[in-house]
Amino acid sequence: MAIDRRAFLTAVAAGVMSTGTRNVAVAAPLGGIFAGCHTDTDGGHYVTLFRLPGVVHARHRLPGRGHGIVHDAHGARFVVLARRPGRFAVVIDAESGRIVDRFEAPDDRHFYGHGVFSGDGRFLYTTENDFDAGRGVVGVRDAARGFHRAGEFPSHGVGPHQIGLLPGGEALVVANGGIRTHPDSGRAKLNVDSMQSSLAIIDASDGALIDRAALDASLHKLSIRHIDVSPRGEVAIAMQYQGPKQDRVPLVAVWRGGRVVPCRAPQAVWKRMRQYTGSVAFDAGGRYLAVTCPRGNMATLWSAVSGRFLRAFDIDDGCGVAAHAEAGIFVATGSAGGCMRIDAASGRSRRLEGRVPGMWDNHLTRARSL
Repeated sequence: MAIDRRAFLTAVAAGVMSTGTRNVAVAAPLGGIFAGCHTDTDGGHYVTLFRLPGVVHARHRLPGRGHGIVHDAHGARFVVLARRPGRFAVVIDAESGRIVDRFEAPDDRHFYGHGVFSGDGRFLYTTENDFDAGRGVVGVRDAARGFHRAGEFPSHGVGPHQIGLLPGGEALVVANGGIRTHPDSGRAKLNVDSMQSSLAIIDASDGALIDRAALDASLHKLSIRHIDVSPRGEVAIAMQYQGPKQDRVPLVAVWRGGRVVPCRAPQAVWKRMRQYTGSVAFDAGGRYLAVTCPRGNMATLWSAVSGRFLRAFDIDDGCGVAAHAEAGIFVATGSAGGCMRIDAASGRSRRLEGRVPGMWDNHLTRARSL
């Protein structure tokens, strides 16, 4: 049954790595299992699961470059999704580290590299491109039936990228980046002059649009790319700008109570971010935001309450970030194959020992149930 929009909005308003072989038996320190994709020095693409402070739990070669990794708290699974315009997905049992299933996008679709499980873990929702029609869709797969494709519904925008689940499990939030692409054109952006991104709130049961927030027309070249959802139902937004290089535009925002509120930072910070963000995450307590800026070689820290920029941490090509189990703590990954621990309360960071051979890719995910 579709959700009543007014009632819904009222409710909402109210180490890393030492090299090793897979499936290494280790003690389970606090913090859970982290997972990220990376490209090794041999040019191969991999996914690695690890525990802090830096012991490999499992490592698998992928058929192509992976992007985001989805965690299912109920089934204790990771699902690795291909980077656009890839079509593969690999399912890994988080506890054993073994690959337990694989599936692909339909021939006339490709993944955007992100997905989210339903609240009960039964369904997996993936952002996909219906590239011939030039529209975004959300694919629905039945995780209890070998990830059989159960259907799809519109993303209510173009170029859907990251997708999240709002508290209560009844609604999805989709970052429609606004950029049209087609596999025949590689990764070329086909509609920059007319692009319009949006944040869509969608009924998870039938795909009906509950709410849609678009940016001001003057900011139509800002692409809403990555999001994270707080326990209170706020949505952190990290964006990428497709306009003139000299422009200084807000790249971080928070959606709350039906409105997108840009975060505040000095012009020097926006300049150093170079119009591009990588990943965004709320900390476990929901008080802080971490946003990575690979072009600016830094990870940034923000107040989730006031939307104010707090500080930056240097990390070469830093892109992946995930919340630690402990409130106020983040783990970020960089291109040099290492990781950084960020303490929001103290404002301190430290590099963790060890690294993967090669470069970490865009995102980092933590299995919060393990």
